[in-house]
This record gives sequence, structure tokens and C-alpha cells, in this order.
Amino acid sequence: MRNQNISNLQLMVLSSFFAALIAIGAQLVIPLPFVPITLQTFFVLLASVFLGGFRGSLSIFIYLLIGIAGFPVFSSGTSGLGVILGPTGGYLYSFLIASIIVGVISDKIFLKYDSPSLKSLALLFVACLLGSMIILAIGTIHLMIFVNLSPEVAFFSGFFPFILGDVVKSLAVALVMSQIYTKRPIQNTT
Repeated sequence: MRNQNISNLQLMVLSSFFAALIAIGAQLVIPLPFVPITLQTFFVLLASVFLGGFRGSLSIFIYLLIGIAGFPVFSSGTSGLGVILGPTGGYLYSFLIASIIVGVISDKIFLKYDSPSLKSLALLFVACLLGSMIILAIGTIHLMIFVNLSPEVAFFSGFFPFILGDVVKSLAVALVMSQIYTKRPIQNTT
């Protein structure tokens, strides 16, 4: 059997596990003037691809709720609603949007391809890259408005420095999925 059925309890455990990975990735920081480089997006994309549309976005939702509740899970150990409403908040709430889109695309890829192939992995890479660009676009627009930056300064501060890293992260997700492709769970609908 290609996919593993998953119970509601297993769904919550996996979603919580990915939320924890995202929180860990947020602590691996390379500081830049406006927006730091972290490994959050790698784990956001991995959760989206591995768990799918609904399940992947559930892990992002858990992560955001934990951070808003005051646990120091956002970049550099920050937390609270103020971070979501602050200069880099657009990157955080865009995780949820990107996760839904990447997860739904991934669900369609896994329905079409029973086993990993060059084509399925290339499609997963493209889906992840699309998700990364969504995160960067929303985050940059939020940054531009919040800090009152010109579009050019916002682009070169909040988008451009992250493109190469996001290509690498998207490729890394596809490579990880090549190893665990057939272990991807599906929700038990019975």
C-alpha cells in the first residue's frame, strides 16, 4: 500500500511534531537588517508536502497559535501577537497561505504518481518554490507597508536576499521526499 492511513490522534501528533520542527528552524538565525534568514520555511514546506493541504496547514496553525500565546517559538525566541503585527509578521501569516496552496498541489501530485519519479519530484520542487515565492511576496509587501519602505528597498531587503536560499530549501524538500515519498500519510476517512 502506497500511503499509510492516519487516525485523528496520529494527525495531531504529526502536526504537532512539524510545528515543533518549524519552531526549531526559527531559532537557527542568520541576522539581516530587516528580516533574518531562518530554516522555518524549509519545515513549513516539508510539512505542507508531507502532510498535505489540510494537515500541513494544521501544523502551521498550531505553530502560530503557540507563538501568539507567548511561547518563544518565533525567530530568535520572540513571541506574541505583536510579532505577527510587526515588520516580519507577513512572513509568518503567509506560512499558512503558502502551506494550503503547496499542500493542495502536493495532494494532486501524490494522487497522480504512486512512487517517486523525476517528474513527481520536479513538480514537488516547483510547488515548494511557488510556496516560497508566496511567502516572500506577502512578507515583503507587509514589511514595505509596516516600515514605510519604497518598493525597491523592500524588494532588496525582504525578497531578493532569500531567493537562492529558498531555491535550495525547495530542492532539499524534494530530496527528502524522494526518500520518504511512500511513507506520506493519508487521513482515514472511514
